[in-house]
Amino acid sequence: MTVRGRTEPEGIALPSSVAAVVDRYLAHLAAHKVDFLRGVYLLGSVALGDYQDDRSDVDFAAVTDHPLGDEEIAVLVRVHAAMTGSPCFDGFYIAADRLAEMPNSDLVMAFVQDGQFRIGPSFEANPATWHLWTRHGVVLKGPPADELGLILNDVALRRFETANLGTYWRDWIGRMRALMSASTTTDSADAGIVAWGVLGVARIACALATGHIVSKTDAGRWALTECEGQDSKILETALAARRGEIRTVSVDAVLEALAFMEEMIEGAGSQAE
Repeated sequence: MTVRGRTEPEGIALPSSVAAVVDRYLAHLAAHKVDFLRGVYLLGSVALGDYQDDRSDVDFAAVTDHPLGDEEIAVLVRVHAAMTGSPCFDGFYIAADRLAEMPNSDLVMAFVQDGQFRIGPSFEANPATWHLWTRHGVVLKGPPADELGLILNDVALRRFETANLGTYWRDWIGRMRALMSASTTTDSADAGIVAWGVLGVARIACALATGHIVSKTDAGRWALTECEGQDSKILETALAARRGEIRTVSVDAVLEALAFMEEMIEGAGSQAE
């Protein structure tokens, strides 16, 4: 893989902090003579134009020429061990011959989560990631993402997103409600809880309603067109927290946000039926 100085994908202006992380990654690949990557793509908030300094990770997907052997995995372990600092550079490696398969959480791959290199099933092997990758993936190396032959299945996407609402998000709401119950109404809470929860559920609701994978910010804007009154205030708070304009909210505000999330889940679930 050739490193051409500062990374700047054609037609894409990367935020300086993202470009610095990508440059460091490419330099480590070159230093370790990694020559088995067919393609490298940026996903997540960078690809969706919603990257937030000091709050977002840099997400990637890499396509390998073949299934990785022990020596190649050892090299990648060293590469990612050198990727210290923030933002985290998280993503996965998948062999080219697996791209034509329907993604599922049982797919074992090399992946990086919270900066830690791992081997095993990865949550990121899912229909939502495949849709985002195909339609928005930023090319660092390799062919355009929509030429990779990734399997896109709208039925599988709806099933995945609906299941995500019923498992992860309902459990998350329960945990946050228990956490808030240990606080008093005069206490303050991290506004990031509202941003993560409300906008995370709004993204899924938007995907189920429109078939499109959008950023958290765009999901909040979409939800604003569907809501009014107190619901709009909750969404505005979530968006302001996403932008870093507010750092704390009241415990009551979090509880209201959790109740709103449950309403969105119920509404999204009825749309999916």
